[in-house]
Amino acid sequence: MLAQIILGPSSLIQASLPYILEHTGNDFYQSLNTTLENQANACIALLKSVPGLRPVAPQGAMYVMVEVLIDQFHDIKDDVDFCKKLLEAENVMVLPGQAFNAPNFFRIVICAPHPVLTEAFERIQEFCQRNLKNKKARTN
Repeated sequence: MLAQIILGPSSLIQASLPYILEHTGNDFYQSLNTTLENQANACIALLKSVPGLRPVAPQGAMYVMVEVLIDQFHDIKDDVDFCKKLLEAENVMVLPGQAFNAPNFFRIVICAPHPVLTEAFERIQEFCQRNLKNKKARTN
């Protein structure tokens, strides 16, 4: 709960970090980087097929920024409205881009296991399909 309130690492994690960094082998970091790269590539591939969305490939981040093409949706005003309605309809939580000074984008973290991300993207796709003005619209 404390980490959620302060939006940062707890004192325990901060105190443990020097030991963790010093005693963790390079193979762990290489494996982690490979996993994150694979996750990012899979996320971009999945999101490119979702109508009304335009993902931006990450350049080392553990999240993907996704543009919401607002004019392709009915009854969605902006990124905050999109994120709220997505959460209500599909139980998928993403962060509105306005929090990062990126209006009409949302941010989705790519660290979850691949099956969890796949399910989230399926729900996002279903949400977008239902809310398109033109049901045949596609973006790439």
